[in-house]
Amino acid sequence: MTGDYTKVPLRDAERWTGARMQQGRVLLDHEWNLNLDASARAAADAVRDVVGSSGGVPEGSAAFQVGFVPNPIPALRQVTVQGGRIWADGLCAFAPAPFSYFSQESPPSLPGAGRAVVFLDVFSEHLQPAESWEEIADPALEPLDASARTRVGYRLRVVPTLLGSARAALDALAFPGLSTGRLTVTRNSPTTTPDPCDPPGDPLGLLPDGMLRVEVLDGGTAATARFVWAADNGAATARVKSVSGARVTLAASPAVKFAQQDLVEVGWRTRRADRLAHGELYTVGSVTPDVAGDVLVLNRLVSVPADAKGLVVRRWDGQSVGAAAPVTAVVHGTDLGLRFSAGAGGYLSGDWWGARLRPASTEGVERLSAAPPDGTPHTALPLALVDFDAQTVLDDGRPKFPQLTRLPRGTCTVTAFPGEDLQAAVDLLPSTGGELCLAAGRFVIPQPIRLTGRRRVVVTGVGPATVLAPTTDECALFFEGCTDVEVHGLRAEGGAGGVSLGGALTFEGCTKVRVRDCDLACLDTFEDTRAQACLTFRGPFPLGAVPEVTVEDNRLEVGVRQIGMLILDASSAVVSRNRIQYVPTTTPIRILPVLIASELRRIAADLSTTRYGPELTQIRAGLQDEVASLMSRTPGLGLRLARITVARNRVDEAPRERLHTLLGASTAAQLGGALQGIVLAGHTLTTARVTDNFIEGAAQGIHIGTARGPAAGQVLIRDNMIQVGFPAVYNRARHAVFVADALRLAVLGTVADLARRGTLENSPTDAIRIHGRRGARLVVRDSSLTRFTTGVRVVALSGPAADKRLWRVSETAAEGAAAALVAPDLALTEGERNIAMPLFQP
Repeated sequence: MTGDYTKVPLRDAERWTGARMQQGRVLLDHEWNLNLDASARAAADAVRDVVGSSGGVPEGSAAFQVGFVPNPIPALRQVTVQGGRIWADGLCAFAPAPFSYFSQESPPSLPGAGRAVVFLDVFSEHLQPAESWEEIADPALEPLDASARTRVGYRLRVVPTLLGSARAALDALAFPGLSTGRLTVTRNSPTTTPDPCDPPGDPLGLLPDGMLRVEVLDGGTAATARFVWAADNGAATARVKSVSGARVTLAASPAVKFAQQDLVEVGWRTRRADRLAHGELYTVGSVTPDVAGDVLVLNRLVSVPADAKGLVVRRWDGQSVGAAAPVTAVVHGTDLGLRFSAGAGGYLSGDWWGARLRPASTEGVERLSAAPPDGTPHTALPLALVDFDAQTVLDDGRPKFPQLTRLPRGTCTVTAFPGEDLQAAVDLLPSTGGELCLAAGRFVIPQPIRLTGRRRVVVTGVGPATVLAPTTDECALFFEGCTDVEVHGLRAEGGAGGVSLGGALTFEGCTKVRVRDCDLACLDTFEDTRAQACLTFRGPFPLGAVPEVTVEDNRLEVGVRQIGMLILDASSAVVSRNRIQYVPTTTPIRILPVLIASELRRIAADLSTTRYGPELTQIRAGLQDEVASLMSRTPGLGLRLARITVARNRVDEAPRERLHTLLGASTAAQLGGALQGIVLAGHTLTTARVTDNFIEGAAQGIHIGTARGPAAGQVLIRDNMIQVGFPAVYNRARHAVFVADALRLAVLGTVADLARRGTLENSPTDAIRIHGRRGARLVVRDSSLTRFTTGVRVVALSGPAADKRLWRVSETAAEGAAAALVAPDLALTEGERNIAMPLFQP
């Protein structure tokens, strides 16, 4: 804010909203400017309150959208920006038309290769007429000038980065917005003998009425920055017509005249905008007056860009490198007692402080004590991440906000829309609780959205139309250490990369969790071990916590060899009315070679001759022959390494089409399967209620047990329908229902069917298996089981004495089974109608 002003009109700490004229009174420049500044501040504050300090563009707007113009020659590649409005910290940057990076004044060169973040540097720009004569001055008054102008200035900047998003890259730059150093301005009273006849005021009477301006000419610390000052706020400014060596020709300027030995700055608009260092001030060696404009000869060659716009000469009263110790601010070469000093911190080129000068007052100067800069703050706004190698835009990083007219009604604490920063929306939730409402649409999630240490939180969508889609992790929403959490009415699709049994929804160390009316999915895995789940609930929990979880009315789509829901270390679990289905996310021809690769070693080593059908038996025989041949050709090669080598070579050499033909299309389509539907396990389980669920295509339908510690307490499993299905060469435990270590157990109304995979799988399978330590009460009743080898198997590792227990297995219909019941004491089950029968053919 250089110019002929008498004070800073409005500082941040001042509460003025305007100045009001009175009749017959003087109208001062700073009162007029106060009205402008107060209105501008109120508007900026209102925008910050509505759209936030990060600002951005309205959703759906193309304003300031970055484009990339490819070119085989790196120097000719171009970054373009669409026109429009964008908000940054309450300021509105306006581009009336699209523009390009190189259309800016004196732009630095672009990076030649690699990734770069494109961002907008936004600031309040104050221009004297001399700095933009054609736009500001009135030709009718030339060479006289009039008012100065203000606008929101901006510069498009491009900086190399290695990070993967525009926001993260800009955060890593730690872009400085304003000097952190503080300035103190004081005055030493001149030693004089006052004349009692003099009017009150400054004893010397030599201070001008105006404003002392202290500006950072070159950035640095309090000891290294170059400070300049002027008692007229740097208003003595004249425009430059031409520069030749040390010779500077000025335009006609009746109000500003330079003299020999004046200290001057030669500046241009982008030097201030880019915060470039100026270096030492020039000294005027001679002045040649001319009606068309004076000619100055300076003490050294002048260095300015050839295309510099708004070139001016500005006079200062003095300069100092460093101001950690008080600096004497002479005025027109005279020491009038003015002093300033800089405190610890950083000082940026272009930042300035203003102190009112009034000789009519005893002080004579407005004292400042460790004051922050009066200007000029800069705000950085991310626009895009571009790749100069791929010659494309990787990430549209513009912050976006919903237009007020499109905001939905409701009681949500925070509402988020697709395309917004969902983590930022979550962070707005208070720690004491709230509801996050997610609009319809697809939320692309590069990293899991984390909620940590929150109480009474509800996350809700509008049903399957709200889709959370992770791109690099299995987890969409990760809750950590939260209490009273509810998630409902949304779809979460677990992404690739799962290795830690995390879920699309993961609750870690949370208590009192409820998930209802959600669609959850997890991708296929082709490894021999489980990788992820649709939903995971696990510890560690706070000391003394009683973790409770309820999962109701959800639909789970489980990929190849994955888990529907994994609930670990819960004290109480309720799992009701869920539909869990095996839904592969890849085609059978994609699944086939990878599954075969993970099983070839096991097939080759298996001594069974009846377990596999003719197709896999043929592969097994060939593998055994290849292993023996390889070992004979390679002395010292162990059996394990030989099997690994043969398996890898066999799959790598066999085209997918050949494997597909070898096993047949129908067999290939059946090779996949989910590993587990519902798992309740861990160290403690006081109560478990698993009712009215439908599970389809899992090798293990319902699996309940404690790994260590006290046995599970009360377990109720009732009215579940389970269709067991598993990969053709799967050799782990398989069952419809498995329960271990339950003190009180009731398994009621189970309907289970085993889907055999053609002739590929003939191993024995139990429909309901009760295994481990038992309590006094065990009831298995009303079971309808089809195609399993055994209907119900009870293996009691320990329990109360026979006369102190009530164990009953009754009403078991096991179609196609060799035995309806295998139990430790058949006498306890006689007459209970446990019947094995042939498959019913209607």
